Amino acid sequence: MRETHPESPPTRTVAVIGSFKQFYPEVLAARQAFEEVGLMVTSPAGTAILQPDIDFVRFASDDVRAEDHLVQTRTLALILRSDAVFVVAPEGYIGRTTCYEVGRVRQAHVPLYFSEHPRDLPILVPPSQVVSAPELAHRLSQAPPQSWNYSDEGEASEIEMSLLGVSKARHEPG
Repeated sequence: MRETHPESPPTRTVAVIGSFKQFYPEVLAARQAFEEVGLMVTSPAGTAILQPDIDFVRFASDDVRAEDHLVQTRTLALILRSDAVFVVAPEGYIGRTTCYEVGRVRQAHVPLYFSEHPRDLPILVPPSQVVSAPELAHRLSQAPPQSWNYSDEGEASEIEMSLLGVSKARHEPG
């Protein structure tokens, strides 16, 4: 639940996703960049990884009684409720779980940004969606959430939007 006060606007939220197993320091750096400008990071919590050598990363903040699929479902709920999602993708790498999350984020029409252009992910990623965490944090902190959506011209973009069921009007900043 987002905090609100009658005299202040709701807290803007961002989720950070990527290969936690391989790039957790970079994920934490992105998290810090968003927090420094007053954005709330919904996921990850920023706690320690319990066992770095297992396939599905578990954090100290995860319910130890929950199975992996439940932890993923709870995390996905936090991600999809965010105002924007930032993908940490050093050298374009994102991994299987992040690919799944990217698909769900796109399906949910949540604005999605990447630290580097993803490789091995055959989706349209306009140049405006590839940005460093500090730069994106600055952009998002300066703009109203309704302008966080991205827009690019061209046939591929129109096809992508139609596949997602998004009208062109919804993508244009207002």
